[in-house]
Amino acid sequence: MLSGVETLVYDIADVGVRFYTYPTTMTHCLAAAAKAGLPMVVLDRPNPIRGDVVEGPVLDQPFSKLSAWHPFPLRHGLTNGEIALWANERYRIGADLTVVPCRGGGGTCGSRTPACRG
Repeated sequence: MLSGVETLVYDIADVGVRFYTYPTTMTHCLAAAAKAGLPMVVLDRPNPIRGDVVEGPVLDQPFSKLSAWHPFPLRHGLTNGEIALWANERYRIGADLTVVPCRGGGGTCGSRTPACRG
């Protein structure tokens, strides 16, 4: 399916909560890019409900599904770029990942929120 593709680019806004399909889809794209030997670029955006607030229960893995895949709190506080960096490391995907930060937002995975540390 990725034949002829040179780079996979992810540019979709997230809503900042665990139960949303886009972070899961992005993680599956990371895995597909790694398997195909393609670089992946994630265009980062600020978390729309603030990145400095993390709250709610963490997902129990037996309940993991497309709309809630990662073991994050309900309100995770992460940006797409942080999720991509975290997932690439956490699941040992090994994708050639570049995160393009947005102007005035972003951070580095693990430095701003407990959701990245697990």
